[in-house]
Amino acid sequence: MLKKYILMSCFLNLHLLTFADASQDPRITNPLQNLNYIKVSNLTHVHEKYRPLLQHLGCDNNVFGPDNTKKSVLRLQDIAKEIDRYEKECLAHLASIRSKTILSPAYEAATMIMLIGGASAISAWYLGLESYGGSMGVSSALYTGVFQLKDSITALHHWLNEPSHPVDEYEKKYVKNQCYIPRQLWPIITENLTMARQNPREQRRALDFLEFTLDLTPYKQPSLVDLKEKKFISAILNNINEFFENYQEFADNGHNILKINIKAFLQDLMGTPRRPHFLYLQGKGGIGKTHFVKQLWEWINNAAPDLVSYEQERITFPAELEGNELYPGVLLRVLRNKCSMGAKGSIVFIDEANWLNNPEFNAPAKRVFNGKFTSLPVTYLTHGISNGQEIKLSLPPLLVILVANQEIQDEILRSRFEVVQFPDPKEEALQKYVNKCLEGLDGRSIDPQEMKTFKTFRDVDKFVFLEKGK
Repeated sequence: MLKKYILMSCFLNLHLLTFADASQDPRITNPLQNLNYIKVSNLTHVHEKYRPLLQHLGCDNNVFGPDNTKKSVLRLQDIAKEIDRYEKECLAHLASIRSKTILSPAYEAATMIMLIGGASAISAWYLGLESYGGSMGVSSALYTGVFQLKDSITALHHWLNEPSHPVDEYEKKYVKNQCYIPRQLWPIITENLTMARQNPREQRRALDFLEFTLDLTPYKQPSLVDLKEKKFISAILNNINEFFENYQEFADNGHNILKINIKAFLQDLMGTPRRPHFLYLQGKGGIGKTHFVKQLWEWINNAAPDLVSYEQERITFPAELEGNELYPGVLLRVLRNKCSMGAKGSIVFIDEANWLNNPEFNAPAKRVFNGKFTSLPVTYLTHGISNGQEIKLSLPPLLVILVANQEIQDEILRSRFEVVQFPDPKEEALQKYVNKCLEGLDGRSIDPQEMKTFKTFRDVDKFVFLEKGK
C-alpha cells in the first residue's frame, strides 16, 4: 500500500510541475527568445562547400584564418549564379536554426506526452485502472497531454506564421555578408544580435551597431574597372590645370604639391594603396575650395563611375574625429561607407577644419592624421571583445582634404599634411561668374568700379541675393 501511495504522489507531482513550467515558458510568447546565434554564426559547412568561390572572391583567408593553406583548383563558370547559390545556403542555414528554435517547445511537449503516457500506462497496470490512483493517473495524463498539445499547436502556429522582430533583417544580412566581414568581428556581432533580441533596454544600441558593422565588408572586392592608367591620370591632371586657369598663381609651389598628391591617390586606385594622402587647403572663404574638391570627384566619377566614393564630413567634437566606444571615428565611417557603396577608394572632404588649432583636438588629430600607418586601429568595434583585443583594418586608397582659413599652429600636426595655400580667383573669373548670375535679372549690369569690390565668389553670391530681393 505504501508503494502505491508513493508512486501515485510522484506521478501527480510530475503532472503539477509540468503544468507550472509550461505555463511560464517565455518561448510561447517570444518563440525566438533563445535563438542560438553561435550556431547561426557557424557557417563552416557552407564555407567548406563553397571554398573555391570564397577563394575566387579573395576572402578565403579571412574565413579560414591566417593558416589557410588549402587551395582549390576548381574553375567556376558562372560567378554570379555561384554567389546566389552560396547566399541561399547561408539563408537556409539560418532558417533551419530558426525553425528548430521555434519548434523546440513542440518537441519537448511531444517528449513529455510520451513520458507521461508511458507513466500513466505503468500506473494503470500496477494500480489497476479501476482503482482511485490508476484512474487519477489516467485523467491527469489526459489533462496534461491536452495542455502540452496546446503548446505544440502554438509553436506550430509560430512556425507557419513567424513573428517579426527588428533584428530579423540583420540576421539575414549577417549570414550573407559574414565571409566579407573581418572574422575578429564575428563574436561581437553575435553578442549584439543576442542583445538586440533579448534585451529591450539595449536593443537600440545593439541595432545601431549592427546597422554600421554589417556594412563593414573590406574583403568584398569592388568591381573591376577597365581603365588605361596613364590616360586616366593624365585626363584628371589636365582638368586640374584647366580649373586653375581661372585663379592667380599658387604660392610655394602649391600647384605641383596638389597635383603630386592627387596623382599618387589615382595611382593607388589603379594598384595597391600605399598610405592615405592628407591635404590641407588654406585660404579665405568663398574662393572655390569646396567646389574644387567636388569637381575632382566628378572628374574621376565621370571617367570611372563608382570607383571612388565622396564623403563630406563636419567635425564638432574629438570623438567624431578619432572615435570611441560610442562613436565610430571619421576614417572608420569612411571605410564603412566605401564598402557599402562598393567603391575602391574615397575622397574625404572635411570643411571648416579650424578646430585643428583647438587644444582638445590636438592629440586625437595627431593619431588620426598619421600617414605612416596602413591599417586602422578602431575603438568603436572593440567594445565587448575579450582582453581588449584591437582590430586592425586595412585602409583603402584615401585622399583626405581638409579646408580652413587658418594656418595650423602646431608644427608637428602641420607636418602631417601637405599644406597648399589656395589662390584667389582672377578678376576675369569673377566677372564671368557675375555675368552668369545676373542673366536672370533684366537690364542689370556691373560697372568696373563696382566689380572691384568683389574679391571672392561668395561676395558675388551676396550681391546677387540682395539684387534679387529688390
